[in-house]
Amino acid sequence: GDITSKRQLGENYGMKKAGSKKEWFEQADALSTIVVGKTASEIEALVAAEGKGNDDVVAAGCTIAVSDIVKAVVASAK
Repeated sequence: GDITSKRQLGENYGMKKAGSKKEWFEQADALSTIVVGKTASEIEALVAAEGKGNDDVVAAGCTIAVSDIVKAVVASAK
């Protein structure tokens, strides 16, 4: 069957219901604003311990694990 992405699920993904301040797509959007204009190396540096974002990423409102997203962004930038 069809697979629905976290972004497609939107508000129905349920992070807010589980206590998060923002849904997954909102957090991914926050990360997107940070990577614009950065080099691949600068983007790689956004990943901190355990795959989470560094302080700048968290301050922007993104508390999800970002390491896989960062890998995809860096791969597409090369």
